[in-house]
Amino acid sequence: MAGSGTGSGRAVAERGFTLIELLVVLSIMALLAGLVPLALWRTRAHFALRSTATTIAATLREARLRALTDGRTEAFIANLRTRAFGIVGRPGAHPLPRGIAVGLLTTTGDRLSGNRGLIRFFPDGSSTGGAVRLREGRDRLDVRVDWFTGRVVIAPGAAAGDGQ
Repeated sequence: MAGSGTGSGRAVAERGFTLIELLVVLSIMALLAGLVPLALWRTRAHFALRSTATTIAATLREARLRALTDGRTEAFIANLRTRAFGIVGRPGAHPLPRGIAVGLLTTTGDRLSGNRGLIRFFPDGSSTGGAVRLREGRDRLDVRVDWFTGRVVIAPGAAAGDGQ
């Protein structure tokens, strides 16, 4: 019967969790439940910004391809007042999502007004160059066009205080 004393001591120690242990676990779960929506919101905002940059880059690349294949100048246009962009003379302007701030860097000659501007592509593949700058909160992306090659890239945006 020597083993029966040890068995009952073990049963008392294994009965369950203490109130403090349960409170610690519940506190951790409440903290995580509060952080998850914030993380999901931030992820959603990042994907909206990335999706917009990808659509702008695709439109710029389409304008360049049309210039190369048609043998004439094509132009990407951005209208910051109406928050839309597209290819000049082509139907189907793309709207810019709310919450995303947009800036356009282009040559002085391609600035149509304070709110509208062009990035032109030539039949040899070159362009006037420029960038479309996107910002949502602290996230920034630039869709850049190289003037010499007409190459379009998406890159991290410039730092705060850059005049955007």
